[in-house]
Amino acid sequence: MKALKRIVLINWHYFTFETLELDTINFLTGKNGAGKTTVIDAIQLLMLGDTTGHFFNKSASDKSSRTLKGYLRCEVGDDDNGDMIYLRKGRFTSYVAGEFYDDVNNEYTTVGVAFDNFEDGSMDYKFFSYDGPFPENKFVENKLPLSIKELKVYLLD
Repeated sequence: MKALKRIVLINWHYFTFETLELDTINFLTGKNGAGKTTVIDAIQLLMLGDTTGHFFNKSASDKSSRTLKGYLRCEVGDDDNGDMIYLRKGRFTSYVAGEFYDDVNNEYTTVGVAFDNFEDGSMDYKFFSYDGPFPENKFVENKLPLSIKELKVYLLD
C-alpha cells in the first residue's frame, strides 16, 4: 500500500515552512484558524491536481471564498475599500509536496507542485514527481525555496 508519510508546506497560507509527519491514522485538531482546513486543502491539491480552488474549504460551506491566490499570498481579509489584504507580496516561491511510501516495494515517491509568484500578482506553477523521499534540503537552498527553474535543474542532477 502507498501511504502519505510527510507533507511539506512552504509559503502556503500561514505556513512559511512546515513539515508534517503522518501516520496510518491522523487527527487534525485545533482551534478555529489553526490551519486544519489549510492542510486538508493542500492534500486535496496534491491528490486532485486541481489548482482552480473549486474544492478548497468545502468543510466550511459549499460557497467557499478560499482561492489559490489567497493561500499563496496569505490572504487575511479585506480593507475598508473591499480590496484583499495579503501578507506575502512581491516575488516568492511556494510548495506543497507529499512523500509517499510503498510498503510492498519498500520505495518512496515524492509528488508536489511549485508556484512561482511574481510582483504583479501573477504566478506560474509546475507539478512534479520523482522516485525517492524528500530531498534533504526540502526544496530550500540559502533559506529560499527553489524557483521552478532551480527545481528542474535540481531534479536533473
